[in-house]
Formats: sequence, structure tokens, C-alpha cells
Amino acid sequence: YGDLGKLTFPGKKTFHNMDRLVLEKRMKMLNDYLQILLQTGVIDTHSHLQAMVLTFLEQGDYDKGVTGGHISRTFDTLVNPLKSSMRTVGQAVRTMPDNLLSTVDGVMDGITKVFQGRATDDNIPLRIMLLLMDEVFDLKSRNQWLRRRIVTLLRQIIRTMFGDIVNRRILDYVSLMTSPEQVADYLRAFKQSFWPNGIRAEPRQSRDDITRMRTRVAAKVALLSSLSDELKHIIGSETTRRGILCVFELFQHPILNKRLLYVLLEGILEVLFPQHNLPQIFRKLHSRSPRVRDDFKTSHRTKSDLRR
Repeated sequence: YGDLGKLTFPGKKTFHNMDRLVLEKRMKMLNDYLQILLQTGVIDTHSHLQAMVLTFLEQGDYDKGVTGGHISRTFDTLVNPLKSSMRTVGQAVRTMPDNLLSTVDGVMDGITKVFQGRATDDNIPLRIMLLLMDEVFDLKSRNQWLRRRIVTLLRQIIRTMFGDIVNRRILDYVSLMTSPEQVADYLRAFKQSFWPNGIRAEPRQSRDDITRMRTRVAAKVALLSSLSDELKHIIGSETTRRGILCVFELFQHPILNKRLLYVLLEGILEVLFPQHNLPQIFRKLHSRSPRVRDDFKTSHRTKSDLRR
């Protein structure tokens, strides 16, 4: 394909090939290159080109049988170990001798400093997801010292090598869930729930204790099975179980659930109508609450006592 040799292809530099900006630039160039190759006119005029591109995109199959699998083995060595690293590190946590703990502490600190970049370079959705994982599984507690170190290392590796990919997946998922079609489905389901076929729904019958217990068990099973085995091996089965059950118990309080729903509704309204200064309106509405007024008076009395 001599005519395709004129296309711009991402090349390598002598140094700094693994820098974040360089990787993102090369990724964009490679994506543009593949977009040109996959155009209908190019595919139709170049035989076997589509098969070659598909072979390239198949992880682990690229260049097998052409160069003795050397490039494929190199690719597998660099990328594929991430799949098995979870099990390997989890096994290492259980079998690591005690006399290596201080060495691991220093090594983890050094590697973390190497992988750490500027705070402005972090992908916000990925960072929020990792902070949520820290909060749910209580990785900052003292008894999680070694696992916290390993998770910190893996977090820096994922953020450095795959941060943009994970960030884009999260944004794509959020965009899908907030698309006009999905919002229309939400409104349609809301309407059918309260006004099925245009008629106001009848009050639901209260569930008996047996039905509630069955629902609780089914919900716990669904939550416990939602995490992969690799993540359980890294964080620990007991830690994972405690974190999932903590999330489950968090949603068993109707008052807190109602409060969470109101907070989410306020946030959605602020995003949808930024020109109406809704935060100030919400503060005025909250000020009418007797509890808020009592807290406000208490805080003022505390300030006056401190001034004296």
C-alpha cells in the first residue's frame, strides 16, 4: 500500500516516550490514522487492509505468525499483565514475609512519587471513582496498611497508563445515562409508576416481613456479586464484604434516603437552570425549617461566647 505511506503515523522519540502528554498526543494521532484507514473508500480500494486492521486491534494476536510472535509477546508483556496482576498481588499480600514490610514501605513510597503527577493532570471522574472506593472499603484504616500501599501503586499505574481511557469510559457512560432518550425513558417510567394509562395509581400494599427479608437477601447477593474476583483479591474478601454491607446498610434509613434524593434534585436543578441563582433560593427555603433556625441560633450563641 504505497499510497498509504504518505499518511501521518505517530512516531517514537528518543526520550520521554512514556510522558503523559506524549502518550495522549500519540494516542490521538493513532486514532486519526486508523479513522482514515477504516474509511469505506480506502477499505474498498485496498484488499486485505480490513483484515490487517482487525488483526492489529485484537489484543495479543497482532503480528503472530509473521515475526515469530516477538511483537505479540512484547505487547502481552507490557499490557496484558494488568489482567493477572490482581491475583498475583493478592497472593503476595497473603504470603509476604514480615521482614519485608519495611522494605515494601520504602519501595511503595518511591514508586508512588515517581508516578505522581500534578494535581491538575488528574482525570476528575477517575479520581472521584478512586476516592469513592477508598471511602467504601475504608482503605485508610490502620489494619489496611499493606493493601492500601498496593492499591495506591495500582491506582497510580492505572491513572498514568489508562487514566484517559477510564476517564473517557466514565464520561461516555454518564453521557449515555443523561442522554435525551434516557431522560425520556425516566420520565415515561415515572409517569407509568404514578399514573398508569393516565389513571392515578392505587396505593401500594405494605409488604410483609417475609417479603422484606427476601428482598434484603436478594439485594445483598446482587451487591456482593457486583465486584470482580480480582478486586476482591487485592482489597481482601473480608474488607470487600464489610464495604458492600456498609453501603447496603446506608440505604436502609428512609430519612437519609429522602435527604439524599432532595440533595440530588437540588443539584440537578442547579445544573439545568444555572441562570436562576437557585442555591440562594434553596438557602432561603431551608432557613424556614425549625431545625435550621435552631442550629443557626446555636451557632450564633457559640460565636458570642467565644468573643467574650
